[in-house]
Amino acid sequence: MTMFFDFLEPLETIKLKLLNGKEVSIKLARWFFQKYDSTPLLDLSKTYLSKPLVKYNASYTFAELAILGEFINHGWEGCWIDSFHKKIWNAFPATSLPIQLPQEIQIKLSNLLIGKKITKIGAWDILAWKDDFLLFIESKSLYSKDKLRNSQLSFLQKALRAGFDSNHFLIVEWDFK
Repeated sequence: MTMFFDFLEPLETIKLKLLNGKEVSIKLARWFFQKYDSTPLLDLSKTYLSKPLVKYNASYTFAELAILGEFINHGWEGCWIDSFHKKIWNAFPATSLPIQLPQEIQIKLSNLLIGKKITKIGAWDILAWKDDFLLFIESKSLYSKDKLRNSQLSFLQKALRAGFDSNHFLIVEWDFK
C-alpha cells in the first residue's frame, strides 16, 4: 500500500500491546517544533491555556493543529478531535468555532462509533482523510512523557475490529527544538 504521508519520513514501526493482550504494529514519526515563548492574550479556558503553544506558519497553535496543518498542506483534509472538551476543531479554538465531521466521514466511521460521538470514545487526536483513506493520528509530547491511555488503546482495538487495519494509525511524537 502506498503511504499518503511520506512527507513524515523517516517513519519507524513500534509494537503496541492492546488491552486484549494482542500486539499491533503502528507507524511512528517524530516532529520538532519551536516553542512559542510569548504569552498571547487568548479568550480560552484554563485547560486550553495549560497546553503549550508551538510556532507554526509564523503564528502560534497547539501541536495537534500544527500536525493537522502539515497534512492539510499535503492535500489531506481533517480535524482535531478534542476529546477533553468534547469538540472537533479544524482551526485554533480562540479564532474559530467547533465543526461537525462531514457526513461521508461519519458514514465511514459508523461501524466504529455505533451511535456514540467520536469525542466520547477515546478517539485519537487527529482524524485526517485523503481520497477514501482515513488516518487516525495520536500526538504525543516527548517533553511531558505523554503516553497512550487505556481509552486510546481501546479505541484502536475497536477500530481494528471494525475493519480498519494498522496502516490507518500513526503516532507523532513531538518535542521542542
